[in-house]
Amino acid sequence: MVEAAPAHPITKLASRMLALTALRQGVLRTTMWLELEAIDREEPIWRIPAARMKLKLDGKLDGKLDCKLDCKLDARFDFMLPLSSQALEVLDAARAFAPYSRLVFPSQRHAHKPISENAVGYLYNRLVTHGRHVPHGWRSTF
Repeated sequence: MVEAAPAHPITKLASRMLALTALRQGVLRTTMWLELEAIDREEPIWRIPAARMKLKLDGKLDGKLDCKLDCKLDARFDFMLPLSSQALEVLDAARAFAPYSRLVFPSQRHAHKPISENAVGYLYNRLVTHGRHVPHGWRSTF
């Protein structure tokens, strides 16, 4: 249904990537190509820096780190996300739509800014899923 909806291709690709990865929308929409350049196409694993992830690690590591700051700087807390071939296809398509942008999912109006935090949600609201599905819902589905 989303694929056939009248919407900007980048918004549709972001929606598809949410469904394939169950990432938080804020992490996905602010992803830069620099973060993805080292992905091995044979064994694609996206390493998302801990600083970009929502961390609630208070009490972990037996108090050895101040987890409010140190955990976000510690590579041990980076999120390792295996990517499917379909996810790689989404990334390839996103690159084709915005080949010169630093962002994977740039705004239609401002290529140097990410898509709106509401772009995918508005897309879902325009469809029959209004009130029945939200972008964050992919996380609970996983």
